Amino acid sequence: MEYRNPIIAKAGYYNGQRYKSQMEIKYAKYLDFLIKHREIQDWKYEPRIFDFRDVKGKKGKHCGVVTYKPDFWILNKNGLEEYAEVKGYMDKRSQTKLNSMRIYYPNVKISVIDGNWFKQHRKDAKLLGWG
Repeated sequence: MEYRNPIIAKAGYYNGQRYKSQMEIKYAKYLDFLIKHREIQDWKYEPRIFDFRDVKGKKGKHCGVVTYKPDFWILNKNGLEEYAEVKGYMDKRSQTKLNSMRIYYPNVKISVIDGNWFKQHRKDAKLLGWG
């Protein structure tokens, strides 16, 4: 029997976009705050899919996942791109995707935005519009 995440994320909308969790909505608000204060140039929600179908591991087998779609693409003010993955819970499949990205796309920067990240930014909740 496969272990299932006991936490069920509550989907919702922000600025007309549907997000899979309230944490993603909070992070979208944070990115809008960064744009408003000219800390980043732009961001998009789930704009790219990384494909692992042609990637073979050391034993000639696929890496365990076929594709990966990071939650957020971010264009920094210096022109460099990065991605952010918002995770309330890190399951095995998600960890496999992140590990595969590190191995097969080593030049792509991905940050994991988790509960610890939100705790660190809690003091700014009103400023960031988290209510």
